[in-house]
Amino acid sequence: MSPKPRKKENSGLPKNWRFKHGAYYYRVPPGERHRWDGKSDFRLGATLSEAHITYGKRQEFAGALQSMAQVCDRYALEVVPFKAPATQRSNQYSLRRIRYAFGDNPVQAIKPVHIYQYRDHIGRTESKKKANLDLEVLSHLFTKAIEWGAREGHPMTGRQVVKFPMKARDRYVTDAELIAFAATLPVKWQLLVSLAVWTGRRKSELLNLTRADLTEEGIAFSNSKRKGDRFTVAWTDELRGIVEAILSLQSKVSAMHLFHTRMGQPYIKPDGTASGFDAIWQRYMKKWETAGNERFTLHDLRAKRASDLTLEQAQELLRHTTAGMTQRTYRRKGDVVKL
Repeated sequence: MSPKPRKKENSGLPKNWRFKHGAYYYRVPPGERHRWDGKSDFRLGATLSEAHITYGKRQEFAGALQSMAQVCDRYALEVVPFKAPATQRSNQYSLRRIRYAFGDNPVQAIKPVHIYQYRDHIGRTESKKKANLDLEVLSHLFTKAIEWGAREGHPMTGRQVVKFPMKARDRYVTDAELIAFAATLPVKWQLLVSLAVWTGRRKSELLNLTRADLTEEGIAFSNSKRKGDRFTVAWTDELRGIVEAILSLQSKVSAMHLFHTRMGQPYIKPDGTASGFDAIWQRYMKKWETAGNERFTLHDLRAKRASDLTLEQAQELLRHTTAGMTQRTYRRKGDVVKL
Protein backbone atom coordinates (compact mmCIF):
# COMPACT_ATOMS: atom_id res chain seq x y z
CA MET A 1 0.00 0.00 0.00
CA SER A 2 1.40 3.40 -0.98
CA PRO A 3 1.97 5.90 1.86
CA LYS A 4 -0.76 8.40 2.57
CA PRO A 5 0.07 11.75 0.91
CA ARG A 6 0.90 14.61 3.25
CA LYS A 7 -1.52 17.47 3.70
CA LYS A 8 -0.67 20.70 1.92
CA GLU A 9 0.21 22.51 5.17
CA ASN A 10 2.67 19.72 6.04
CA SER A 11 4.33 19.57 2.64
CA GLY A 12 8.06 20.24 2.87
CA LEU A 13 8.22 19.90 6.66
CA PRO A 14 10.80 17.57 8.26
CA LYS A 15 9.87 13.93 8.73
CA ASN A 16 7.18 13.32 11.38
CA TRP A 17 6.35 17.03 11.61
CA ARG A 18 2.85 18.35 11.09
CA PHE A 19 0.94 21.58 11.54
CA LYS A 20 -2.29 21.48 13.52
CA HIS A 21 -4.24 23.67 15.94
CA GLY A 22 -2.10 26.69 15.01
CA ALA A 23 1.23 25.09 15.96
CA TYR A 24 3.89 22.65 14.77
CA TYR A 25 4.01 19.16 16.31
CA TYR A 26 6.48 16.29 16.18
CA ARG A 27 5.09 12.76 16.02
CA VAL A 28 7.60 10.99 18.24
CA PRO A 29 8.73 7.47 17.26
CA PRO A 30 8.25 4.97 20.13
CA GLY A 31 11.98 4.52 20.70
CA GLU A 32 12.60 8.25 21.19
CA ARG A 33 9.85 9.19 23.63
CA HIS A 34 12.19 9.24 26.61
CA ARG A 35 13.73 12.41 25.10
CA TRP A 36 10.33 13.99 24.49
CA ASP A 37 8.79 13.90 27.97
CA GLY A 38 7.20 10.53 27.23
CA LYS A 39 4.84 12.09 24.70
CA SER A 40 3.84 10.64 21.35
CA ASP A 41 2.87 14.04 19.94
CA PHE A 42 5.12 16.91 21.07
CA ARG A 43 4.26 20.59 20.52
CA LEU A 44 7.33 22.33 19.05
CA GLY A 45 6.05 25.90 18.76
CA ALA A 46 3.69 28.31 17.03
CA THR A 47 6.24 29.50 14.46
CA LEU A 48 8.67 27.54 12.31
CA SER A 49 11.61 29.33 13.89
CA GLU A 50 10.45 28.41 17.40
CA ALA A 51 9.75 24.85 16.29
CA HIS A 52 13.21 24.38 14.81
CA ILE A 53 14.91 25.71 17.94
CA THR A 54 12.84 23.42 20.21
CA TYR A 55 13.49 20.43 17.98
CA GLY A 56 17.20 21.17 17.77
CA LYS A 57 17.59 21.24 21.56
CA ARG A 58 16.19 17.73 21.89
CA GLN A 59 17.28 16.05 18.68
CA GLU A 60 20.62 14.38 18.16
CA PHE A 61 22.26 13.92 14.78
CA ALA A 62 23.53 10.38 15.02
CA GLY A 63 25.75 9.02 12.24
CA ALA A 64 26.62 10.60 8.90
CA LEU A 65 24.24 12.81 6.96
CA GLN A 66 23.36 11.04 3.73
CA SER A 67 20.23 12.51 2.18
CA MET A 68 19.38 16.05 1.13
CA ALA A 69 16.42 15.94 3.53
CA GLN A 70 18.79 15.27 6.44
CA VAL A 71 21.04 18.16 5.45
CA CYS A 72 18.00 20.44 5.08
CA ASP A 73 16.83 19.45 8.57
CA ARG A 74 20.20 20.18 10.16
CA TYR A 75 20.50 23.46 8.27
CA ALA A 76 17.04 24.50 9.49
CA LEU A 77 18.02 23.68 13.07
CA GLU A 78 21.56 25.01 13.30
CA VAL A 79 21.81 27.81 10.74
CA VAL A 80 18.43 29.40 9.96
CA PRO A 81 17.40 30.39 13.54
CA PHE A 82 20.39 32.71 13.83
CA LYS A 83 19.57 34.78 10.75
CA ALA A 84 17.46 37.95 10.63
CA PRO A 85 13.68 37.27 10.98
CA ALA A 86 12.87 38.17 7.37
CA THR A 87 15.72 35.98 6.12
CA GLN A 88 14.52 33.12 8.33
CA ARG A 89 11.08 33.21 6.73
CA SER A 90 12.54 33.33 3.23
CA ASN A 91 14.94 30.46 3.98
CA GLN A 92 12.15 28.33 5.43
CA TYR A 93 10.09 28.67 2.24
CA SER A 94 13.18 27.82 0.17
CA LEU A 95 13.97 24.78 2.31
CA ARG A 96 10.43 23.49 1.86
CA ARG A 97 10.80 23.60 -1.92
CA ILE A 98 14.33 22.15 -1.83
CA ARG A 99 13.33 19.33 0.52
CA TYR A 100 10.29 18.50 -1.63
CA ALA A 101 12.39 18.39 -4.82
CA PHE A 102 15.54 16.61 -3.61
CA GLY A 103 14.24 14.77 -0.52
CA ASP A 104 15.84 11.34 -0.15
CA ASN A 105 18.43 11.85 -2.92
CA PRO A 106 22.00 11.29 -1.66
CA VAL A 107 23.81 14.59 -1.01
CA GLN A 108 26.88 13.40 -2.92
CA ALA A 109 24.78 12.55 -5.99
CA ILE A 110 23.59 16.11 -6.69
CA LYS A 111 25.31 17.59 -9.75
CA PRO A 112 25.07 21.01 -11.45
CA VAL A 113 22.68 19.62 -14.08
CA HIS A 114 20.20 18.66 -11.34
CA ILE A 115 20.41 22.13 -9.82
CA TYR A 116 19.79 23.72 -13.23
CA GLN A 117 16.75 21.49 -13.69
CA TYR A 118 15.49 22.61 -10.29
CA ARG A 119 16.19 26.28 -11.07
CA ASP A 120 14.27 26.11 -14.35
CA HIS A 121 11.35 24.27 -12.75
CA ILE A 122 10.94 26.81 -9.92
CA GLY A 123 11.43 29.67 -12.38
CA ARG A 124 8.64 28.27 -14.51
CA THR A 125 6.17 27.20 -11.82
CA GLU A 126 6.87 29.87 -9.17
CA SER A 127 9.05 32.80 -10.25
CA LYS A 128 12.63 33.53 -11.27
CA LYS A 129 13.06 35.56 -8.10
CA LYS A 130 12.13 32.56 -5.92
CA ALA A 131 14.40 30.33 -7.99
CA ASN A 132 17.33 32.68 -7.35
CA LEU A 133 16.58 32.79 -3.63
CA ASP A 134 16.52 28.99 -3.55
CA LEU A 135 19.89 28.83 -5.31
CA GLU A 136 21.40 31.07 -2.63
CA VAL A 137 20.13 28.70 0.07
CA LEU A 138 21.27 25.64 -1.90
CA SER A 139 24.77 27.08 -2.27
CA HIS A 140 25.10 27.66 1.48
CA LEU A 141 23.50 24.28 2.11
CA PHE A 142 26.27 22.55 0.15
CA THR A 143 28.91 24.63 1.93
CA LYS A 144 27.57 23.40 5.28
CA ALA A 145 27.23 19.85 3.92
CA ILE A 146 30.98 19.86 3.17
CA GLU A 147 31.67 21.21 6.67
CA TRP A 148 29.51 18.45 8.18
CA GLY A 149 31.25 15.76 6.13
CA ALA A 150 28.18 14.93 4.04
CA ARG A 151 29.88 15.44 0.66
CA GLU A 152 33.11 16.35 -1.07
CA GLY A 153 33.26 19.18 -3.56
CA HIS A 154 30.80 22.01 -4.08
CA PRO A 155 28.55 21.63 -7.15
CA MET A 156 27.88 25.36 -7.50
CA THR A 157 31.23 27.12 -7.12
CA GLY A 158 33.18 28.61 -10.01
CA ARG A 159 29.97 29.57 -11.81
CA GLN A 160 29.04 25.93 -12.37
CA VAL A 161 25.50 27.13 -11.67
CA VAL A 162 24.34 30.70 -12.28
CA LYS A 163 21.17 32.44 -11.21
CA PHE A 164 18.58 33.90 -13.56
CA PRO A 165 19.60 37.41 -14.65
CA MET A 166 17.24 39.89 -13.01
CA LYS A 167 16.72 43.55 -13.77
CA ALA A 168 17.57 45.69 -10.76
CA ARG A 169 14.70 47.75 -9.36
CA ASP A 170 15.03 51.34 -10.59
CA ARG A 171 12.02 53.08 -9.02
CA TYR A 172 13.08 56.55 -7.84
CA VAL A 173 10.57 58.55 -5.80
CA THR A 174 10.84 62.24 -6.62
CA ASP A 175 10.48 65.00 -4.04
CA ALA A 176 7.22 66.13 -5.67
CA GLU A 177 5.78 62.58 -5.48
CA LEU A 178 6.78 62.21 -1.86
CA ILE A 179 5.21 65.51 -0.85
CA ALA A 180 1.98 64.66 -2.70
CA PHE A 181 1.79 61.15 -1.18
CA ALA A 182 2.53 62.41 2.34
CA ALA A 183 -0.37 64.83 2.00
CA THR A 184 -2.73 61.82 1.78
CA LEU A 185 -1.48 60.36 5.08
CA PRO A 186 -2.35 61.04 8.72
CA VAL A 187 0.35 62.96 10.61
CA LYS A 188 1.62 59.79 12.29
CA TRP A 189 2.51 58.15 8.98
CA GLN A 190 3.78 61.39 7.48
CA LEU A 191 6.36 61.39 10.26
CA LEU A 192 7.27 57.75 9.63
CA VAL A 193 7.87 58.56 5.95
CA SER A 194 10.01 61.55 6.93
CA LEU A 195 12.03 59.42 9.35
CA ALA A 196 12.47 56.70 6.70
CA VAL A 197 13.75 59.19 4.14
CA TRP A 198 16.04 61.00 6.56
CA THR A 199 17.65 57.92 8.13
CA GLY A 200 17.53 55.54 5.16
CA ARG A 201 16.57 52.70 7.50
CA ARG A 202 14.54 49.58 6.80
CA LYS A 203 10.92 49.11 7.85
CA SER A 204 11.74 46.67 10.67
CA GLU A 205 14.40 48.98 12.09
CA LEU A 206 12.00 51.94 12.12
CA LEU A 207 9.13 50.01 13.70
CA ASN A 208 11.47 48.58 16.35
CA LEU A 209 12.57 52.03 17.54
CA THR A 210 11.93 52.76 21.22
CA ARG A 211 12.42 55.80 23.41
CA ALA A 212 15.56 54.15 24.77
CA ASP A 213 17.12 54.41 21.30
CA LEU A 214 17.03 58.21 21.48
CA THR A 215 20.44 59.14 22.84
CA GLU A 216 22.33 62.40 23.34
CA GLU A 217 24.27 61.76 20.12
CA GLY A 218 21.33 60.73 17.92
CA ILE A 219 19.16 57.70 17.14
CA ALA A 220 20.73 54.33 17.89
CA PHE A 221 19.92 51.59 15.38
CA SER A 222 20.65 47.89 15.13
CA ASN A 223 21.36 46.68 11.60
CA SER A 224 18.73 44.00 10.94
CA LYS A 225 20.85 42.46 8.19
CA ARG A 226 24.14 42.25 10.08
CA LYS A 227 24.08 41.11 13.68
CA GLY A 228 26.23 43.09 16.08
CA ASP A 229 26.23 46.20 13.91
CA ARG A 230 25.01 48.97 16.23
CA PHE A 231 25.34 52.54 15.00
CA THR A 232 23.93 55.99 15.61
CA VAL A 233 22.47 58.43 13.12
CA ALA A 234 23.55 61.79 14.51
CA TRP A 235 21.08 64.52 15.34
CA THR A 236 20.44 67.35 12.93
CA ASP A 237 17.88 70.09 13.36
CA GLU A 238 15.61 68.33 10.83
CA LEU A 239 15.93 64.88 12.40
CA ARG A 240 15.38 66.22 15.92
CA GLY A 241 12.28 68.05 14.70
CA ILE A 242 10.85 64.83 13.22
CA VAL A 243 11.40 62.87 16.44
CA GLU A 244 10.00 65.62 18.66
CA ALA A 245 6.88 65.70 16.50
CA ILE A 246 6.52 61.91 16.87
CA LEU A 247 6.85 62.14 20.65
CA SER A 248 4.30 64.95 20.81
CA LEU A 249 1.56 62.86 19.18
CA GLN A 250 -1.28 62.40 21.63
CA SER A 251 -1.80 58.85 22.90
CA LYS A 252 -4.20 57.42 25.44
CA VAL A 253 -1.62 54.86 26.54
CA SER A 254 2.03 54.98 27.51
CA ALA A 255 4.13 53.12 24.96
CA MET A 256 7.78 52.22 24.66
CA HIS A 257 7.89 52.13 20.84
CA LEU A 258 7.81 55.34 18.80
CA PHE A 259 5.23 53.82 16.45
CA HIS A 260 2.56 51.80 18.20
CA THR A 261 -1.07 50.79 18.03
CA ARG A 262 -3.89 52.40 19.99
CA MET A 263 -3.29 49.74 22.64
CA GLY A 264 0.36 50.71 22.94
CA GLN A 265 1.65 47.58 21.19
CA PRO A 266 4.39 47.74 18.55
CA TYR A 267 3.39 47.20 14.92
CA ILE A 268 6.23 44.72 14.53
CA LYS A 269 6.07 41.24 16.06
CA PRO A 270 8.93 39.23 17.60
CA ASP A 271 9.25 37.17 14.41
CA GLY A 272 9.82 40.35 12.38
CA THR A 273 6.43 40.43 10.66
CA ALA A 274 4.33 43.60 10.62
CA SER A 275 1.07 42.57 9.01
CA GLY A 276 -0.94 45.37 10.64
CA PHE A 277 1.39 48.07 9.37
CA ASP A 278 1.65 46.40 5.95
CA ALA A 279 -2.14 46.50 5.61
CA ILE A 280 -2.20 50.21 6.49
CA TRP A 281 0.57 51.00 3.98
CA GLN A 282 -1.14 49.04 1.20
CA ARG A 283 -4.43 50.79 1.87
CA TYR A 284 -2.92 54.24 1.34
CA MET A 285 -0.79 53.06 -1.56
CA LYS A 286 -3.87 51.66 -3.30
CA LYS A 287 -5.56 55.07 -3.03
CA TRP A 288 -2.40 56.67 -4.39
CA GLU A 289 -2.36 54.30 -7.37
CA THR A 290 -6.09 54.70 -8.00
CA ALA A 291 -5.50 58.45 -8.31
CA GLY A 292 -3.23 57.73 -11.27
CA ASN A 293 0.15 57.64 -9.56
CA GLU A 294 2.90 55.01 -9.66
CA ARG A 295 3.23 52.73 -6.68
CA PHE A 296 6.34 52.59 -4.55
CA THR A 297 7.43 50.73 -1.43
CA LEU A 298 8.75 51.94 1.89
CA HIS A 299 12.04 50.33 0.88
CA ASP A 300 12.13 52.60 -2.19
CA LEU A 301 12.52 55.50 0.25
CA ARG A 302 15.77 53.92 1.42
CA ALA A 303 16.92 54.01 -2.20
CA LYS A 304 15.77 57.61 -2.52
CA ARG A 305 17.95 58.64 0.40
CA ALA A 306 20.92 56.79 -1.09
CA SER A 307 20.33 58.44 -4.45
CA ASP A 308 20.14 61.94 -2.98
CA LEU A 309 23.48 61.64 -1.14
CA THR A 310 27.00 61.17 -2.44
CA LEU A 311 28.04 57.54 -2.93
CA GLU A 312 30.37 57.72 0.09
CA GLN A 313 27.65 59.18 2.32
CA ALA A 314 25.08 56.66 1.08
CA GLN A 315 27.36 53.68 1.71
CA GLU A 316 28.02 54.82 5.28
CA LEU A 317 24.37 55.56 6.07
CA LEU A 318 23.07 52.30 4.58
CA ARG A 319 25.84 50.34 6.35
CA HIS A 320 27.01 48.54 3.22
CA THR A 321 30.42 46.89 3.28
CA THR A 322 31.10 47.83 -0.35
CA ALA A 323 30.27 50.88 -2.44
CA GLY A 324 29.39 48.51 -5.29
CA MET A 325 26.36 47.21 -3.40
CA THR A 326 25.15 50.76 -2.80
CA GLN A 327 25.71 51.78 -6.42
CA ARG A 328 24.08 48.72 -8.04
CA THR A 329 21.00 48.48 -5.87
CA TYR A 330 20.24 51.83 -4.30
CA ARG A 331 21.57 54.59 -6.56
CA ARG A 332 18.58 55.18 -8.84
CA LYS A 333 18.71 58.87 -9.63
CA GLY A 334 19.98 59.77 -13.07
CA ASP A 335 23.10 61.90 -13.39
CA VAL A 336 22.76 65.56 -14.34
CA VAL A 337 25.04 66.42 -17.26
CA LYS A 338 26.10 70.05 -17.30
CA LEU A 339 26.97 71.50 -20.72
